[in-house]
Amino acid sequence: MKINGFIKRVRFYAGLGFSHMGGKIMSMDPLESGAVSPGPRVSAALLSMAFLDRMRTALLLLPERGEPLPLNRAARLLRDEGLLDGVLGPDRPLGKAARRSFGTGEALRYYGPLGHDRGTLPYVLVTGEHGFTEKGERALLLEIADAAPARDRERVLLHEIGTDVLTGAASRRRFFQEAERMFAEARRYGHALGVLFLDLDRFKAINDTFGHAIGDRVLQEACRVWQGTLRRSDLLARLGGEEFAVLLPYASEEGVLRTAERLRVGLRGARPAGIVDREVTASVGVALSTADDTAFEGVLDRADGALYAAKDAGRDQVHYQIG
Repeated sequence: MKINGFIKRVRFYAGLGFSHMGGKIMSMDPLESGAVSPGPRVSAALLSMAFLDRMRTALLLLPERGEPLPLNRAARLLRDEGLLDGVLGPDRPLGKAARRSFGTGEALRYYGPLGHDRGTLPYVLVTGEHGFTEKGERALLLEIADAAPARDRERVLLHEIGTDVLTGAASRRRFFQEAERMFAEARRYGHALGVLFLDLDRFKAINDTFGHAIGDRVLQEACRVWQGTLRRSDLLARLGGEEFAVLLPYASEEGVLRTAERLRVGLRGARPAGIVDREVTASVGVALSTADDTAFEGVLDRADGALYAAKDAGRDQVHYQIG
């Protein structure tokens, strides 16, 4: 397949000096202007392809109907490693993004894994622009870049500011920092601090049955549902794995129990993508600080004990341990 409709954009990606002017691509290619001669044995097209093959990002031509065509060495390496096998299928994230882009006419932007389950490229950034092949077929020119270094920097930054990378909930470290602050404030002003411990039921079975990628989606969906239920003053944190906690300042016994039940029921009604014939549920342990508590650890222990009681009673329940 020829790429007549994309040749100027390809040269722009190759760094040959094309720029956008008024919606058009204006050529500043020294080979086209005659300022530089490629020599008798080297054509402009071959020189362009040489530049393309030196690029670290992969270029692909994706017709609306058809298989992707690698345009440079990096793309051919992805193909040879099998990382392009089926990635544009209707049930794959990148394939869905491409179909959405063709449907809306908007530029494509995808950030996530590429390839098979071995996770060779867990984070890539894919951008795509619309055009046509020489046969008049609609197509996308895709550029694929390894985003792992940027992802690593993001992880460090999010850790420093106290955010869990996967779910967007507060990190374990931030939870305990905020818990100490809120507990001290509750003692000082004479109000109660509510603590919820939440644990997704049989989460290991979800990972074993549907895979870790689906398991990650379940964790993300749980946080999305819970964040939509909580007040702005409340803090949802991921303590690790499938374990979460919520801090509820200025709480009452009735209020914390009502919130815990809403979180439990809200998750039960969610339908995370990829989960078939199974409900996702959580057990919840509830505790409330009292005037007798001299340290936050006492409230924490009661919430933890209540969670174990909910698990032992059959899961998908709320249990409250009185101080």
